[in-house]
Amino acid sequence: MNPKKTERKLLTRMLWIGKTLTILESLPLDNYEAFVADEGKLLNAKGYLRRGIESLLDLGKCILENHFSIIVFQYQEIPVKLEENAVLTKKESALLKILANYCEYLTNSFEEIDKEELYTICKQQMDNLWQIKSAYSRWIEDNFQTAHILH
Repeated sequence: MNPKKTERKLLTRMLWIGKTLTILESLPLDNYEAFVADEGKLLNAKGYLRRGIESLLDLGKCILENHFSIIVFQYQEIPVKLEENAVLTKKESALLKILANYCEYLTNSFEEIDKEELYTICKQQMDNLWQIKSAYSRWIEDNFQTAHILH
């Protein structure tokens, strides 16, 4: 793919991920009762959490395909290949593996995730979501010219 197109695609996805995580972070993650009080917010939380994680995984897949010509088929492969190609550190790869497990759970579970579990996942994984986004930002800045707009 054309490097400029790849760069534009990565930057667009990064901006969308930032917006998604900001919305998720705006939920009352410090208060369980407030978090579960509004059924609409609960549905939004599940949707934004799933889309946020999927977006981080898809961005990793895009980096692998367009920059390294590596095709992956499973979410669990993405962190491994990103670490092997020095996009993520070992610690960041481990975090993305955890997020990939949650993504699989949120998208493939036949059972509805309960409110307490959703709250716990959102609360515990928020920092990890931002950390992976920051890792991608670092890599994009190191590999593309106009990446300064990420800040």
